[in-house]
Amino acid sequence: MKVVTDSNETIDLGVTETSATISITDYSRRVTDDFGVTTVVPRKFARRLSIRMRLETSAVDAVHRRLAGLRAVPANWIAGESLAWLAVRGFFKDFEIDVADARSSFCTLSVEGLAESETVADNGIEPAPAGSTSSLRLLQPVAVTGSTLVSSNVPENDYPAWSSANTYGKGARVILASTHRVYESADAGNVGNDPSGASGRWIDIGPTNRWAMFDEALGTSTIASGSVSVVLNGSATTAIALVDVTGASVRVQASGYDRTQAAGAGAIVFADLPSVTGQITVTTTGSGAVAVGTLLIGRVVGLGITEASPTAGITDYSRKVVDDFGEVSVVQRAWAKRMSARALLRTEAVDQVANWIASVRARPCLWIADSALDAVTIYGFFKDFSIEVGERVSKLSLSVEGLSKAAPAAATGPGGSTGLTPRGNYDSSVVYSEGDVVLYQGSSWYFIAETPSSGHAPPAAPATEDAYWRILARAGTGEPGKDGASAFTLVPNTGTTYVTANSVDGTSGSPVFGSDAAYTAEAFNGGAVLSFSFPPAHGDYIIAGLTQGNGIDRGNSSDSVTFGFYRNPDNGETRALINGAQYGASGPTVTGRGSARIQFDGRYIRWYVNGAMIAQPYDWMGSTSDPYAPQHALRAKFVLAGNTPRFEQISLAAAGAAGADGADAPLLRVQWSIDGVSNWHDNYMGADVFQRQSTDGGLTWGPAYRVIGESGTVGQDGSFTSFVFRRSATIPAAPADNSGNPPAGWTDGPPAGTDFLWQSKATFRGATQLTSWTTPARISGDDGFGVKVTPDNFQQAVFSTGANKPSWTGGQGTITLNKGGQIITSGVTYSLSAVDGVANLSLSGNVFTFSGAIGDSGTFVARAHYNGQTYEARVTVQKVYDGEPAFKGSVGFGSGGGSASLVVPAGRQCVISGSAQYSITGSGLGNNQQRMSVYWSNKTDGGPLNFLGSADGTVAYRRNVGTPSDPVIEAQAGTVSASFPFTAPSPSKEITYTIVVEPIVAQAPASVIGSGGLEVRS
Repeated sequence: MKVVTDSNETIDLGVTETSATISITDYSRRVTDDFGVTTVVPRKFARRLSIRMRLETSAVDAVHRRLAGLRAVPANWIAGESLAWLAVRGFFKDFEIDVADARSSFCTLSVEGLAESETVADNGIEPAPAGSTSSLRLLQPVAVTGSTLVSSNVPENDYPAWSSANTYGKGARVILASTHRVYESADAGNVGNDPSGASGRWIDIGPTNRWAMFDEALGTSTIASGSVSVVLNGSATTAIALVDVTGASVRVQASGYDRTQAAGAGAIVFADLPSVTGQITVTTTGSGAVAVGTLLIGRVVGLGITEASPTAGITDYSRKVVDDFGEVSVVQRAWAKRMSARALLRTEAVDQVANWIASVRARPCLWIADSALDAVTIYGFFKDFSIEVGERVSKLSLSVEGLSKAAPAAATGPGGSTGLTPRGNYDSSVVYSEGDVVLYQGSSWYFIAETPSSGHAPPAAPATEDAYWRILARAGTGEPGKDGASAFTLVPNTGTTYVTANSVDGTSGSPVFGSDAAYTAEAFNGGAVLSFSFPPAHGDYIIAGLTQGNGIDRGNSSDSVTFGFYRNPDNGETRALINGAQYGASGPTVTGRGSARIQFDGRYIRWYVNGAMIAQPYDWMGSTSDPYAPQHALRAKFVLAGNTPRFEQISLAAAGAAGADGADAPLLRVQWSIDGVSNWHDNYMGADVFQRQSTDGGLTWGPAYRVIGESGTVGQDGSFTSFVFRRSATIPAAPADNSGNPPAGWTDGPPAGTDFLWQSKATFRGATQLTSWTTPARISGDDGFGVKVTPDNFQQAVFSTGANKPSWTGGQGTITLNKGGQIITSGVTYSLSAVDGVANLSLSGNVFTFSGAIGDSGTFVARAHYNGQTYEARVTVQKVYDGEPAFKGSVGFGSGGGSASLVVPAGRQCVISGSAQYSITGSGLGNNQQRMSVYWSNKTDGGPLNFLGSADGTVAYRRNVGTPSDPVIEAQAGTVSASFPFTAPSPSKEITYTIVVEPIVAQAPASVIGSGGLEVRS
């Protein structure tokens, strides 16, 4: 085990004593509520590495000091050269040295890596030990979209299609073909509001019957009479699985494949498809109602051989409450499977298996520990995993939690048939019999009462059963996806206006609006984003933005843009406009060239200048009958007047922002050395045989590798990594496998030439190739420059309400341009671009500041400009919700009350709350009632006591309800509580809060027990 620091120092921590164990810390958020509904937010993960080493006792002090010195320093921790997962860049989490005797000691170390989001591509090898086939398997599904589903015999006619012209009453239901979901009107007079929009006037009930089987949730089912048949487009599909099937059999047909399986209680898996890329037909048949809960399409990968004794269980979300008298109340809710399994795999496949598991950390998949047992075949998420890395065979430990099972098993009729009869939508006038199936509020129910009856509607959620109905498939929820960026065409509105693909020129020279204008031919509902750059101020008038109508409405006047941006021609002052009138305060002064963005996110209009928001978001949803109506579609509009102004870099996106660009392939910076220890240099010399690599422009370096004249180690496994080189102006194809070492067209060392230098590698044992050649990586052609942003990721702490916590005072960071380890200070300038969801962002020199994220997250790009080149790095801001208020103090008290003092941040909204219980003391009879009053004072300045309010409690009593000779004593405790807000003074002061409890009725004495506290709300 060794550590390589960023200064290229190598620290030997000793010889591995026990096998290293790898795992991950998953930052994705998976929350399952009390009803078993799971919400997933994909996030990054970090690799973990645990290992035990043996070292000489004489080296204990040195190792102890070195590890202590690395306690807050990122480094490369390397437990082995053969596997990527044995090399972790990050920090040690903890370590412990066991001094066994005078000669030998042992160091146990755990390392946690830096957060990452991508995993490398797998090489497709079977991970089970040689001669075996994996029995622990994973089906990785792909999302079924409109292009995937070719056809279905289940009609999508659950309810009428929504029409913008119809007026809907409260409770009316419609479907949208674009989202394949059912919506219920939330109020009367609902007209023109797109159900999938943000009007708040529709409730998303769940998927339509046709699409219920594809929503990746248990509890929703596609139901039809006799059969459910779908045709799907496959893309290298090797597996089909169905979960929660009610029917007799399932048949899968594809080119060269036709197989039928009997339907049972568990998952039905077809894992032997011949990598289908054409159409696949899946047909489920049966008598009466046939239901398919979930259909998965994808590929199955092996995770090793399942060891003996996998364990299975369930997580029950039912609520069982026992009161003080022993009475039990039970509320039946959903349940979910869970399992734990262990598997053996080839050590050379550890990277592949770890990558497979990490890549599905935020996606439900089908996990199969034994194909013959449904109890250990689970559709859900892995909870955690670890791999103990052995010399040839490694051990995987895996635990999986399934998605909740929302419906109990259907009742069976004679002969084992389900006896279910579909009856359509629930109708209160229809007489239903046992086994009848209806759709009600998006869920399907079947009648369980022995006596037929009518007028008994199924119960409301979250109930799953009453005396008449039992749920068959619960309605699902989920947010439909958003469209990406769209192309647009600029249309000149006057003869003196000239347009190109993304620029508008005015030529008239008139200082009056109406001389030049242009608009886009396209208009979009549901969301639009317009961005552009504008010229320096030199006497020209410009207005641009998003507008309703056909582009020529209201001509070219200054109010012809509905939501506009205006720049004053004299002083450069910027403004947000609504129909030509200024909205909010003036924005920043921009006399030079600048950029602007106006966007509609489905509810709010926002204005940005040079990346900073210049006005409070305008709630268009709350200010118009329906911004989604066709007549309110938004297009871009440009109005110009003056000295030939020009808009450039125009971009228009519709229905939400386009998806993020994929990451560029990294350019590896490499250095060379003769001995792999000293005299590292940038240019390859003929005697060099060692190489080291950097992926951050030379700020940090990986370990040294021999890349020329490689060979296996005598007396050991004999495998080695071979590096080969080639020059090419474009990326070459990977070398052909088993074509020699080096393969044709490639050399063992860097060849001469001026084209880019490319490098590939593969593992060999002697002349036998063990792994495929990697995709070539470019290791030359760049000057080694790179932008470093410190920090580049901000965690904004907020309360569950979204208000900032006192610890968050805004973000600040620095941008530097680095060449290798050198910071460039002369001739470099900095800027910010691509700002999305970050408020009040500004830049002074190379220091940026901002107030926080506008939504849950935000990003922007930091740019460095040097010698005509621009270098970029992305910065992210993420709100972190902890769901808890911040209690800054608490106090317990008895009769009279209590007080406490503490420092409260300036200007915060606070609440002082208290509660108490009191009861009659001794054996006396009588009543007692208490009053609670709340005060605060500025202790720092000796301020007066401020009264916030008071509240009266209930009456406590102790009385004889019998006779004097035969007393029957009845006692009742009283309670009192109070809660009042106040605003803390500025600047921060020490606050004393006081809670007073005093009797207002005291026929008998009482004892008081209470507590109070001060809560910072925002």
